[in-house]
Amino acid sequence: MVNLDIDIELLTKYAHLLTQSQSVSKSQETQEKNGTEGTKFYEQKGYNAKNLVEDLDLRDPKNRYAIIKLMKQSEILALVPLLEKKAMLTGMKFFTKDKLSIILSYLPEEMLAQVIQTMYNPKEIMELMPVQIIRKFLTNSKIDQKNIFKYMDEQMKPQELKEMYREATGKDIGTENKEEMIAKLGMLNPMLFNDALQSMNPKHTKGMAAFILKEQPELLQEFSGTQLSICFDKSMKSEIIDGMEALEPDVLVKILENLPPQLLEQVVTQINPEVFADKLLTDMTAVLEKIA
Repeated sequence: MVNLDIDIELLTKYAHLLTQSQSVSKSQETQEKNGTEGTKFYEQKGYNAKNLVEDLDLRDPKNRYAIIKLMKQSEILALVPLLEKKAMLTGMKFFTKDKLSIILSYLPEEMLAQVIQTMYNPKEIMELMPVQIIRKFLTNSKIDQKNIFKYMDEQMKPQELKEMYREATGKDIGTENKEEMIAKLGMLNPMLFNDALQSMNPKHTKGMAAFILKEQPELLQEFSGTQLSICFDKSMKSEIIDGMEALEPDVLVKILENLPPQLLEQVVTQINPEVFADKLLTDMTAVLEKIA
């Protein structure tokens, strides 16, 4: 159940009543005060958004919803970019987790990586990724080899380095000195060096990749959108939405536009009353005509 702190059932039930009785009576009261018969209340000289908020009691979400119900789809879509970012993220609750994951998977890798890095640290990300995908990542030419050698020095035992060299070359490494072992591995040609990396056990494969991403976080976008989306499989929808805080509002707007009209109406009801009033007076007087 999505909670927008708005009683949607009540709003729907009384939407027509609200626009007929409350909004129109406010219009009549305003006309009586101004003494200008035949002139719409919002056309009075000096009338502004603050006046409209008071006259239509737009601080009450029931009244905002009632007016939004009178709008065309294009007008409702025009309100989405005016929402605060917090309201946009709340609106994401209307998507199922699967739908949200699919939409996010089509984002550019750079944006998707930002979402995932907001959700998880490098070690957690690599724990969620299949080891075969990580092994392929370790062959990426953008990886700074200094980070690979640093991981070997800090996290791997000499025996493990010996086994890597033997798997790649079929020969013994010929030294018991760990520093020399790492140097000899570094002197292998690129193909043999990659073979050595591919021979690591899953623990070190994931550990080395996590270490690299900690030092070079921009490399997470080297994974494809489909690969990065694997991280969502074991995530809760609330965690995914929290990660979407990393996205710019214009991206969130495009995502929200995928909601069905009835749900989008509920989302835009969260709009700031003053912003809503200003938009009505500036670009949507045709909507006001319906209640004036």
